[in-house]
Amino acid sequence: MIDECFGVIEPLLGTKAACAAVGRSRATHYRRQRPGRTTPRKPRPAPPNKLSEVEIEAVLSELRSERFVDCSPDQVYFTLLDEGTYIAMSTFALSRSPTFK
Repeated sequence: MIDECFGVIEPLLGTKAACAAVGRSRATHYRRQRPGRTTPRKPRPAPPNKLSEVEIEAVLSELRSERFVDCSPDQVYFTLLDEGTYIAMSTFALSRSPTFK
Protein backbone atom coordinates (compact mmCIF):
# COMPACT_ATOMS: atom_id res chain seq x y z
CA MET A 1 0.00 0.00 0.00
CA ILE A 2 2.82 2.41 0.88
CA ASP A 3 4.65 1.47 -2.31
CA GLU A 4 1.55 2.25 -4.39
CA CYS A 5 1.06 5.58 -2.64
CA PHE A 6 4.74 6.40 -3.02
CA GLY A 7 4.64 5.57 -6.72
CA VAL A 8 1.77 8.02 -7.23
CA ILE A 9 3.15 10.96 -5.27
CA GLU A 10 6.84 10.70 -6.14
CA PRO A 11 6.46 12.18 -9.65
CA LEU A 12 4.40 15.02 -8.20
CA LEU A 13 6.48 15.91 -5.13
CA GLY A 14 9.92 14.48 -5.77
CA THR A 15 11.72 11.71 -3.95
CA LYS A 16 12.62 13.61 -0.79
CA ALA A 17 9.12 14.97 -0.17
CA ALA A 18 7.46 11.66 -1.11
CA CYS A 19 9.66 9.77 1.34
CA ALA A 20 8.79 12.23 4.08
CA ALA A 21 5.08 11.96 3.24
CA VAL A 22 4.94 8.16 3.52
CA GLY A 23 7.43 7.87 6.37
CA ARG A 24 10.15 6.04 4.49
CA SER A 25 13.80 6.95 4.58
CA ARG A 26 15.45 7.84 1.30
CA ALA A 27 18.10 5.22 1.94
CA THR A 28 15.40 2.53 1.99
CA HIS A 29 13.91 3.92 -1.22
CA TYR A 30 17.21 3.84 -3.09
CA ARG A 31 18.19 0.46 -1.63
CA ARG A 32 14.95 -1.08 -2.94
CA GLN A 33 15.60 0.31 -6.41
CA ARG A 34 19.04 -1.31 -6.61
CA PRO A 35 19.05 -4.82 -8.11
CA GLY A 36 19.93 -7.74 -5.90
CA ARG A 37 23.24 -9.57 -5.82
CA THR A 38 23.97 -11.04 -9.24
CA THR A 39 27.01 -13.14 -8.39
CA PRO A 40 26.94 -16.04 -5.96
CA ARG A 41 28.70 -15.57 -2.68
CA LYS A 42 32.09 -17.17 -2.31
CA PRO A 43 32.38 -19.72 0.47
CA ARG A 44 34.36 -18.52 3.44
CA PRO A 45 37.74 -20.20 3.79
CA ALA A 46 38.34 -22.38 6.82
CA PRO A 47 40.45 -20.66 9.47
CA PRO A 48 43.97 -22.00 9.80
CA ASN A 49 43.40 -22.97 13.44
CA LYS A 50 40.24 -24.99 12.74
CA LEU A 51 40.01 -28.14 14.82
CA SER A 52 39.86 -31.50 13.10
CA GLU A 53 36.83 -33.76 13.52
CA VAL A 54 38.80 -35.95 15.93
CA GLU A 55 39.68 -32.94 18.11
CA ILE A 56 36.08 -31.72 18.06
CA GLU A 57 34.82 -35.14 19.17
CA ALA A 58 37.41 -35.25 21.99
CA VAL A 59 36.33 -31.85 23.24
CA LEU A 60 32.63 -32.65 23.04
CA SER A 61 33.06 -35.99 24.79
CA GLU A 62 34.80 -34.20 27.69
CA LEU A 63 32.11 -31.53 27.84
CA ARG A 64 29.36 -34.15 27.83
CA SER A 65 31.05 -36.47 30.31
CA GLU A 66 29.38 -37.18 33.65
CA ARG A 67 32.19 -35.33 35.42
CA PHE A 68 31.62 -32.03 33.62
CA VAL A 69 27.93 -32.22 32.76
CA ASP A 70 27.05 -29.22 34.96
CA CYS A 71 30.15 -27.11 34.20
CA SER A 72 30.68 -24.32 31.75
CA PRO A 73 33.25 -24.80 28.95
CA ASP A 74 35.55 -22.35 30.74
CA GLN A 75 35.41 -24.39 33.94
CA VAL A 76 36.17 -27.59 32.02
CA TYR A 77 39.07 -25.96 30.22
CA PHE A 78 40.73 -24.62 33.36
CA THR A 79 40.13 -27.82 35.35
CA LEU A 80 41.77 -29.91 32.64
CA LEU A 81 44.57 -27.37 32.32
CA ASP A 82 45.24 -27.59 36.08
CA GLU A 83 45.48 -31.37 35.67
CA GLY A 84 47.93 -31.01 32.79
CA THR A 85 45.48 -32.16 30.13
CA TYR A 86 45.18 -30.10 26.97
CA ILE A 87 42.73 -31.13 24.27
CA ALA A 88 42.32 -27.89 22.32
CA MET A 89 39.76 -26.61 24.78
CA SER A 90 40.87 -22.99 24.58
CA THR A 91 39.39 -22.72 21.10
CA PHE A 92 36.02 -23.83 22.43
CA ALA A 93 36.11 -22.36 25.90
CA LEU A 94 36.86 -18.84 24.81
CA SER A 95 34.69 -18.72 21.70
CA ARG A 96 31.29 -19.38 23.32
CA SER A 97 30.38 -21.58 20.38
CA PRO A 98 26.82 -22.99 20.25
CA THR A 99 28.35 -26.36 19.31
CA PHE A 100 28.25 -27.42 22.97
CA LYS A 101 24.51 -28.08 22.96
